[in-house]
Amino acid sequence: MHFIIGVDIITNRIKYILLILLIFSCAGIHKKERPKENRRSEISIMTQHWNTGIDSLNLYMYMALPLNYFVFKKNIDHFSSEVTFTLVISDKEQNTQIYRESWQEEIARPYYEDTRDPDNYYKTEKNISLLSGTYNLFLNIQDEDSRKNWKIVKEIKLERIRYLSPSLLFIKEKNGQLNQMDFIIQKTDTIWLRTQVNLPDSSDQDIEYIIIYNESIIDSGEIEISHVGIQNLYHLPIPFTQHKRGRYEIELSFLEDKQTTSFSYGYKTKHYWTDDVKEVVGVMRYILLYSEYKKLIN
Repeated sequence: MHFIIGVDIITNRIKYILLILLIFSCAGIHKKERPKENRRSEISIMTQHWNTGIDSLNLYMYMALPLNYFVFKKNIDHFSSEVTFTLVISDKEQNTQIYRESWQEEIARPYYEDTRDPDNYYKTEKNISLLSGTYNLFLNIQDEDSRKNWKIVKEIKLERIRYLSPSLLFIKEKNGQLNQMDFIIQKTDTIWLRTQVNLPDSSDQDIEYIIIYNESIIDSGEIEISHVGIQNLYHLPIPFTQHKRGRYEIELSFLEDKQTTSFSYGYKTKHYWTDDVKEVVGVMRYILLYSEYKKLIN
């Protein structure tokens, strides 16, 4: 009897050792084996606009720069990099330059390892006052140490907001701070959309939303506007209960206006072959007894 129990213990240990080896062997798969479109280590430029006066609009630019693009120099207690931005905005129809600005920003990090991690970004923003119209945006980003530069060209169309402006995605950190994102790699039960909502006096103050995944509606609801936002800007809380890797869309509707925001969930640049718990549990069926595997999936 003691011999049989000992064999069971050894068998279970071997089983779990094999499981660990299997998971870590999968974790060793390099990112280059994934489809190219899943790579997130790239410069991200996102824009949003809203009404600021009778004629003027505010163009908001959000820039996320991978730290491993830049050369960092060692200082006494940190590592730093100098980056120069040059922004040119031209009227598309008349092909005339209407805005130009150059400025420098210093990126500082306490540890050198942080500067090489492809998941770490330097995030900065810019606000510019413009009139309605279609514009060509040119942005040059230059590393002052290596003299390497990256160019982004983008066409933007600015229109007066009637009821609902384009939205940008935010998530709330543990300290309560809202941080802007264009993809999500951490589990969260709520995402926030910043948008300008212009409320007519006699209108219902509920914003309708739907969440779309794989071309199917997976959730819907309403959000009540209960306070006055600065410049009528609001961070609208959207419940996010499904955490499957892939591309999502959130459509907001208010009166005659509709705005759609899309984002990716679960795309990582390193670490493990998957961040889907169901996929991780799935590999266990090869080494666990069916009764044990059934407990995991239930």
